[in-house]
Amino acid sequence: MLSIQALFIFLAALATTVHGHGAMIAVTGANGVTGAGMGIIASTPRDGSTRNPFEQDTSIIRDREVASGKSGPCGRTLASGVNDVGTNVDGPFHQPLVG
Repeated sequence: MLSIQALFIFLAALATTVHGHGAMIAVTGANGVTGAGMGIIASTPRDGSTRNPFEQDTSIIRDREVASGKSGPCGRTLASGVNDVGTNVDGPFHQPLVG
């Protein structure tokens, strides 16, 4: 008889697609500057798991949405729409690279 652990491992091996999500709320660069991922809203609560209100700023990146133009290559959020690289990268904390 299979143990629960062996059954779990067997079922995990059969999985061909994994779905998940996450929000980069604090990322520290090599220069010591801390920022957040694109689309992150600081006031979004982080202590729950339902779509509303806890996941409103989590980026959604789907190949079919990028291909159709519904979102850009960096995805979209439910709260703010398409993650616009120009707006997010060229913000108040943007510092040009020095070479």
